[in-house]
Amino acid sequence: MKLLIFTMIFLLTVSCGGDTPEVDQVQESSAEAIQEVSSSEVALHEVASAQEMETIMEGSSDHLVVLNFYADWCGPCQQLAPEYEALAQEDTTGTQFYRINIDDHGSLAQAYGVRGIPFTVFVYENDVVHTLPGLNPRRDYEEVVNRYAPEKKCYKWHRA
Repeated sequence: MKLLIFTMIFLLTVSCGGDTPEVDQVQESSAEAIQEVSSSEVALHEVASAQEMETIMEGSSDHLVVLNFYADWCGPCQQLAPEYEALAQEDTTGTQFYRINIDDHGSLAQAYGVRGIPFTVFVYENDVVHTLPGLNPRRDYEEVVNRYAPEKKCYKWHRA
């Protein structure tokens, strides 16, 4: 068990690059964006408990659910936060966007096979239909939503 915990901590540290001056600068400059993402009531929701997650999944039969696993200390997670919020706000299909802090909800991260962060899971009809590990271009997230959302082509693709 200790080996498993050590391995998970190691993988999370490696995937987020550890604490470097660049990460510290991103963390400071992105603090307001993270707070806005967490407090957004309409488009983006923060999962507060495992029970809330069960309720979300029970209601996912008619729409796409996107779960973003992150940690406050993770630089790439902070880089993704504003883009993820924009995706949620621009969505026109009824897709529901959630964020899950792995430090607060490690059991949920384990249940979804999270091995590094950021890690985004797309769920439709209570089944995982796609995952995107790491920090990806915005168009990758848009393509997956367009593919699995009940109403197709909800985003105009942005050129990276």
